[in-house]
Amino acid sequence: MPEPMVSLTPIGYVRSTYSDTAQIPKGTGAKHDMEGVIEVLPEFELALTDIEGFSHLYVL
Repeated sequence: MPEPMVSLTPIGYVRSTYSDTAQIPKGTGAKHDMEGVIEVLPEFELALTDIEGFSHLYVL
């Protein structure tokens, strides 16, 4: 039986000072001083309505 195909379409982009995940501080006591930005494409901005009510978001 063939594996089902999955197609993903980006709805935005992550902007970060880190160009590689290996650069991100990890482990106990790691300092996370840098901030990143998630930019959502204009046609998907309405999907963010009431997002303040959530404590966590999953970004793939």
